[in-house]
Amino acid sequence: MNSIKQFIPPILKRIAKYKFSEGWHGDYKNWEEAKKVTTGYEANTIIDRVRISALKAKNGEVAYEQSALTFEKSNVNFQILSGLLYAALRNHNQLVVLDYGGSLGSVYYQLKPFLQGISMIRWCIVEQAQFVDVGKKEFEDEELHFFKSLEECMEEYEPNLVLFSSSLQYLPDPYKTLENLFNFEIPYFLIDRTAFIEKDSDRLTVQKVPPAYYDASYPCWFLSKSKFLRFMTQHYLLLGEYQTEIYLQLGLEHLRYEGMWFEWKR
Repeated sequence: MNSIKQFIPPILKRIAKYKFSEGWHGDYKNWEEAKKVTTGYEANTIIDRVRISALKAKNGEVAYEQSALTFEKSNVNFQILSGLLYAALRNHNQLVVLDYGGSLGSVYYQLKPFLQGISMIRWCIVEQAQFVDVGKKEFEDEELHFFKSLEECMEEYEPNLVLFSSSLQYLPDPYKTLENLFNFEIPYFLIDRTAFIEKDSDRLTVQKVPPAYYDASYPCWFLSKSKFLRFMTQHYLLLGEYQTEIYLQLGLEHLRYEGMWFEWKR
């Protein structure tokens, strides 16, 4: 069997993986249609795996956790770190982050050792109810806080930076969420680990997660980069953008995760 595999053209291997195993599939008309064929991000297997891994990061047993996987060595996201430090510098060395879809503190624990010089940190995670319940019970402290809605968070804190780290594409209506955020005129806006497509319209797919992470599937957007930038720059200035070294396969398209850094137009 292994000898046969050697003669299979790479493009056929790519098609086979796209059609039959993990990855991003389809082009769905709406969120409801896509969700019908997925287990959803609410699956208990996800929160259970993330909780176990996140506790190891909290307790210092591993360097950090990401997507339920643990990592022994630190891998600093300098793009996010730079944005956080800049926002703190412009706000009297105080940092209030609105981490939208921040799980149980993945980015917070990854970057916490590098934020020690900031005089005041409040890291506010807006997440699904089951994540918030676990977060409040086992992770919340003076710096880290969990909320079930944007409005609940904004009643208590005034963030000076919004962070979407691989979470915007998993929202039912990303643009509606962004519009709600615009109402609060938060000074800085960071988008990280998000793959865009070079087309005029967005594409809605279903992502099948590799078993190494957990057994789940859920809808996932690939936003049109030109459409997204037109939308964002109504209210924000684009300070910079970058591409990561992480690639993904959408059908036969070879995409790379990107990041963008915005500042509110004063």
